[in-house]
Amino acid sequence: DRELEIRTTHYLVMADAYYHVRYVVRSNGEISVHVNMQVGNTTKPELPRFGMRVLVNPEFDKITWFGRGPFDNYWDRNVAAEVDVYRMNADSLFHPYARAQESGYRTDVRWMTLQNKNDIGIMASGDPLISTGVLHFDMNKLEFDRNASQNNHGGSITNDDFIWWNIDYKQMGVGGDNAWGAKTHAEYMLPYKSYTYHFTIRFVTANMPGK
Repeated sequence: DRELEIRTTHYLVMADAYYHVRYVVRSNGEISVHVNMQVGNTTKPELPRFGMRVLVNPEFDKITWFGRGPFDNYWDRNVAAEVDVYRMNADSLFHPYARAQESGYRTDVRWMTLQNKNDIGIMASGDPLISTGVLHFDMNKLEFDRNASQNNHGGSITNDDFIWWNIDYKQMGVGGDNAWGAKTHAEYMLPYKSYTYHFTIRFVTANMPGK
């Protein structure tokens, strides 16, 4: 019947923005996360994503979600991905493209769980929706180095000893209407402005339904 509130504030120098997070920890183990970013009176480029990230112990590699799937989908590339309950292993969400690039993402997610072999795990649920990305390695391995003579092949990336989990409000669209260099449409961009979103983390101990 009690709860604890924790508030944090970070100043993001490169973005000229204050990032406020309010955690409400309840006695039943739930953690309600309220995020607000307030930008300065400057002009900055659009955001690639707005959200948070957590690194999870690799034993929690059974992923179940209620949202769009089962394959990769993005804000501007998700019409063919139907909303349902899906299940797969963490390292199966990544698609090994010839050149390692953005992958493992799902949109319009109501909830997602990461569980171990005993079905003990963590659920993140949106209010009402979140976008999430799961990779079994450091996402920075996907960065494109224009000065490198050779970039990673997607199939060459191996699992790290953690799972990278993005719990986001949104990520900008991938663009590419007729070529991969085509710019993302304006309605699928995240312009430099203030943003707010909310999600809840809770423990789960039951086997979740899924395809």
